[in-house]
Amino acid sequence: MEISTVDEQIIILIKDKTIIGNLREVENKEYYIKHLKEINFIKNSEKIEKINLDKFNKLIKSFDTNVIVIGNKENKDCVDLLEVLKEIDIETINYLELKDTNDNAFKDVQKRLNNIGFSDGFTLPILIITQNDKLLDYTIGKSTKEYYIELFTENGIIK
Repeated sequence: MEISTVDEQIIILIKDKTIIGNLREVENKEYYIKHLKEINFIKNSEKIEKINLDKFNKLIKSFDTNVIVIGNKENKDCVDLLEVLKEIDIETINYLELKDTNDNAFKDVQKRLNNIGFSDGFTLPILIITQNDKLLDYTIGKSTKEYYIELFTENGIIK
């Protein structure tokens, strides 16, 4: 999806070369532009795959090694972490956006993390590396590109 501004009064949403909506005559255009850009940032990143709760659970059970970030698009550290991770040469970073979930889903995520051995609280962002229903490694908060390269190398994600 892209955001095009034809003039200051019209904002058009385009997906696959088709107009899917506009924000003509909306009073608070800046609010919508900000949030549309955030959604666009998450959905269109080549390395960031936005996932739902079902996919989150499937990835944890998978025999493949998976990197999953749990975050909130309104949290600056979460957004900054995704920016850092996009600079690292790994195939996919799975992103579970908690802002898009309800309270029950949030509790399900906490319970699922506890089930695989994560017990260090719930401060965002959380990056977990999982395989075959096991927690291989994790970090809480954000760090440097070099730190994540070392973490991914130690866990066989970067060879």
